[in-house]
Amino acid sequence: GAVVFRPRPNTGNARITKHTFLGADCGVGGVGKEGFRRIFPAETAGLANMIVMILIFALLALFIYLYINIIIEFTRYGNAPATLTIILTIAIVLIMLIVSIIFSSVTMMTLCVSIFEKKYFFGAVKKSFQLAKPDFAKIIGLVAVWTLITYGTSYSLTSIFDLASSFGGFLLPQEASGALALASVSFGSIFSMVISTLLSPLSGIFSTMMYINQRFKHEGLDIELNLNKVSAERYKREYEDRMKNMRVQGPYDYR
Repeated sequence: GAVVFRPRPNTGNARITKHTFLGADCGVGGVGKEGFRRIFPAETAGLANMIVMILIFALLALFIYLYINIIIEFTRYGNAPATLTIILTIAIVLIMLIVSIIFSSVTMMTLCVSIFEKKYFFGAVKKSFQLAKPDFAKIIGLVAVWTLITYGTSYSLTSIFDLASSFGGFLLPQEASGALALASVSFGSIFSMVISTLLSPLSGIFSTMMYINQRFKHEGLDIELNLNKVSAERYKREYEDRMKNMRVQGPYDYR
């Protein structure tokens, strides 16, 4: 009955978030079509993220392997204090968590960059890092808090479900333990799917809002949008004026 929540934004909820924030029309059909059009850049950005993650965690794995070998050598000669071993183990776990949060902070806007700016592969990762760099410490803190909240919520719900299953095992007779285990697995899968469905869109909202915020602050996205709006309105007025003149002069009057 475990609830597994992985914060993975997708093209659909990223576009819906951006359209909603900017006050644009975000019909499901249009968002779906746009999402399919952006599949290739999104996939290339995801592949680049994966390559970067593999390289980083390969280095971490090498570090952990060397650490384990050192502990084994110390233990062999009876020179490994238990306190030091515990401290070093906790330090390694903390280093892995910190590296994971930094990686998420660097790459969290990669998908938005790929679908909104049509950047591919490591170009999307580079642009994501450039957007995060001016407020890197603040973004790391926000990602840490966000990760704590989402995973804490997910695993809290898991604990509630597991506790309810265990409580049911005490109430029901021993003969019904097999049926209870089967029902627990079945309902656990459904419960996990429902919770993941409810929580997954939050990741797209979070990363897209961070992307929009950084572009507003450091690239003048709001000015660009206003200029585009002014240009569109001017083009509309010019088009309407031309159509009005054609109606007055007639379609074949070229004077």
